[in-house]
Amino acid sequence: MAGYKGIRKWLGILTAGLLGTAVGCQTQLGGMTLPSNDYLRQSPQYFQPAPKFKLPREAMAMEEAAKKQFGPQNGGAVPAPRP
Repeated sequence: MAGYKGIRKWLGILTAGLLGTAVGCQTQLGGMTLPSNDYLRQSPQYFQPAPKFKLPREAMAMEEAAKKQFGPQNGGAVPAPRP
């Protein structure tokens, strides 16, 4: 029975090795992470650049609320506190 377990173990290792190379996962060689062999066939990903100010709707809503509260004559600006 010991021989059967040894053969089964090596067969599993061999199968895992063959599947790992056939799938095309990232590999490490000399400390570098290299892409799979199929990376030229994959479509590129595009991420839109983020706006510089991330909360434009919230800022617009706050400006409108300030205009309603402090009047349009100030342009919605909050008056400075008196000393």
